[in-house]
Amino acid sequence: LLQKLSRKIQGQLKYQKWWETNQVKASQIKSYQLAIESWKNSPKLSIIMPVYNVDSQWLEKAIESVRQQIYPNWELCIADDASTKAEIPVILQKYQKQDAQ
Repeated sequence: LLQKLSRKIQGQLKYQKWWETNQVKASQIKSYQLAIESWKNSPKLSIIMPVYNVDSQWLEKAIESVRQQIYPNWELCIADDASTKAEIPVILQKYQKQDAQ
């Protein structure tokens, strides 16, 4: 049990180190955006997100994560497989309305 816990902690520390090393800094965002704007071709990235009775907080976090990207040419395709949680269609409709604006 101690070895398993130790491996889990080591894995978390490795991920934290990777995150700190690789996350985009606020000071880099503008230069990345300018570089993207200079591309002759900017492919559309299609992100497919299947949804079924997910916890609403994680659904919103996932959607917001995509919306916060600096690459502008993307589409988020959400496929709700008839979720029975009442809040799921409400959340999806909210974002659909925001997208229409």
